[in-house]
Amino acid sequence: MNYKMRFGKRVNGENEPHQEDFPDLLYEKGKVRSSAAELATYLYHKRNSRTDKLLVFAHGVGVTHRSYLYEICHLVSKGYQVLAFDYTACGESGGKSMIGFPQWIVDLENVLVSVERDERFKDADIQLVGHSFGAYAVTAVMNNKHERVSAVTALSGINSGREFFTMFDNIILKFIFGFYNFCNTVYENKVFGKIGEYTAVGGIERSGVRALIYHSKDDRTAPWKVSISAKEKQIKNKNAVFRTIDGHGHMVTRVRGKKGRLDVEVMADICDFLENKEKNK
Repeated sequence: MNYKMRFGKRVNGENEPHQEDFPDLLYEKGKVRSSAAELATYLYHKRNSRTDKLLVFAHGVGVTHRSYLYEICHLVSKGYQVLAFDYTACGESGGKSMIGFPQWIVDLENVLVSVERDERFKDADIQLVGHSFGAYAVTAVMNNKHERVSAVTALSGINSGREFFTMFDNIILKFIFGFYNFCNTVYENKVFGKIGEYTAVGGIERSGVRALIYHSKDDRTAPWKVSISAKEKQIKNKNAVFRTIDGHGHMVTRVRGKKGRLDVEVMADICDFLENKEKNK
């Protein structure tokens, strides 16, 4: 019951920007079947855009992919094709319920399998970019075998949904949410099987994938103690690069207090990483 109170609803994104707000942004709509619903996909590009690089973009919880049209438009301006999609029960995707944290991995897995089979992308270098629970998804999905994925960028991500419910210091809240988390674990094991056990750290380690992990110290939505960045010392993958910043809150790509304004330095750093030109700082 508790689990369904959190996830048993739809997210329609009524107050989010629309594609019409970005007249130079071209896109093609598509569909991918996932385990619980048909997902709406959007291939963003510009005329004569590169076909050798494809970014798959995973959005966070409580929003649709349209919340990231500023980031997507910037990436497209750099010549990338960006395949974004709405998770189950989000935006124009089907489903009455978001189901749970692991559904983010399930949906992304189905989108990736579709991309890997798509003749349009047969020669493309595939990279994943995700924010918040989308960042959890793009790293955790690498527990599966995706050899064509060359890199992942995780922005403000958590290590696992289960850890997210154990972040409280107050002893009473620890007890309440400890029991809550136990119930969630039992439920997830029943619904998702082994995928419910996937963590971001596990995906980064198991795959050895090149990874850029961004987190702001003052993030209250995905607090530091449950972040991927907090696990830096546990990650032996030498291809993982960590960026710890401050003052950005949950949206590390934005200038705080300036609606829709991207942080130029952060976006430049991300683009350098995508081009494999990043410098360890």
